[in-house]
Amino acid sequence: MERRPHYKILIVDDHEDNIELLRARLEARGYEVEGANDGQAALDVVDRWCPDLILLDVMMPKMDGMEVVRRLKAKTERKELPFIPVIMQTALDSTENKVEGLDAGADD
Repeated sequence: MERRPHYKILIVDDHEDNIELLRARLEARGYEVEGANDGQAALDVVDRWCPDLILLDVMMPKMDGMEVVRRLKAKTERKELPFIPVIMQTALDSTENKVEGLDAGADD
């Protein structure tokens, strides 16, 4: 039997229902999943668990997704973290919002 790699995904969203929905779908496909409900919690998880991918909500209280991705990419540049792709999820659909997310360091 062929063993598949065990990829780790961090879901960051201030709505627990969104985390649990994505967690169920991803775990059913064999991924290891952690959730964080705010920006600082996400940074803390990354420091101890280092995911292979981050699904990051943009609109969160205290620290929004733009600031989270800026801090993550700064850690990557300083070699404190390996490259971790970040996919930002949002209801915002303007070109300006998309450009802002990519400029902040999101990969998609």
